Amino acid sequence: MFSVFEKFCARVERQADNRLKILRTSGGGEYKSREFNKFCEEKGIVHEVTAPYTPQHNGLAERRNRMLVDMTRCMLKGKGLLNGYWGEAVTTAAYILNRCPTKRLRFVTPEESWSGVKPHVQHLKIFGSICYRHILDEKRKKLDDKSEPLILIGYHPTGAYKLYDPERQTVVISRDVVVDETASWSWEEKENTVTHIPCVLEDKTEHSVAVSENRRTQRMRFPSTRLAGHEVYGDGVITGTGELVHQALMADTEPITWKEALKVREWRNAMKEELEAIEKNRTWELVTLPQDKLPIDVKWVFKLKLKPNGSVAKYKAKLVAKGFLQ
Repeated sequence: MFSVFEKFCARVERQADNRLKILRTSGGGEYKSREFNKFCEEKGIVHEVTAPYTPQHNGLAERRNRMLVDMTRCMLKGKGLLNGYWGEAVTTAAYILNRCPTKRLRFVTPEESWSGVKPHVQHLKIFGSICYRHILDEKRKKLDDKSEPLILIGYHPTGAYKLYDPERQTVVISRDVVVDETASWSWEEKENTVTHIPCVLEDKTEHSVAVSENRRTQRMRFPSTRLAGHEVYGDGVITGTGELVHQALMADTEPITWKEALKVREWRNAMKEELEAIEKNRTWELVTLPQDKLPIDVKWVFKLKLKPNGSVAKYKAKLVAKGFLQ
């Protein structure tokens, strides 16, 4: 850990033409070595250590770490990649987040705030997609394939793509590639093949796809306990798109946004109960915002409490503060 921090410190000070003054850590053992403390003393770096078991003292970093982990999990699962690629997924997730505007920087991307140059995002592709890298004429025979399928695992600082060859188990850097974001690598068959995933275009037409039948799971399927006592229909049977059908589907699901919750009577009542409880307990007090300070946002969190048989016991709505923005 110390060697990584030493390299990081040298790089950022050279790039920013400034000195690192304060370092805040969680007090983990990797930050308490003698060489680490000696390095901070020689550099004049103030080492702040948060109290044990209080991640809220460094809420912004904890929140960003959680975002990286969540993104990494989705990126790996989305394309069926092995967990061994987590390092490349985390690096790619950080690469993407640094090119996304944030409210903390007044909707400026971290990359632009650091370098002063607005980044381009046209080259961003779905992590784990199949890339067809062009093979030079000098490196192939006349009748050989002109391209080879590889897996997109990241981006190179020069603007090229970072590709992985599962057959040779090597990493390749190239810009001369064609990316198929609807395809993923098949790890189950002895001969590696490409599996295509359906993709709907803007004109609502669907790609023709061919998925190997032996990729379908053979395990037994059992109906959910929440569906007990209900009539279950197959795909495509329910075709109605009216407001009544929409609300019926939303009533037994947890909405993501407050706009979705307002469409259902049960969730509206739950939100009303939460607001009445806040006023009764005097949870918050209205004050004037200090100068040059950003307010802490709030968000609604919705949760269904279920009975042992799977039916709904209660609709719960909580209005919480985003403390990690402090």
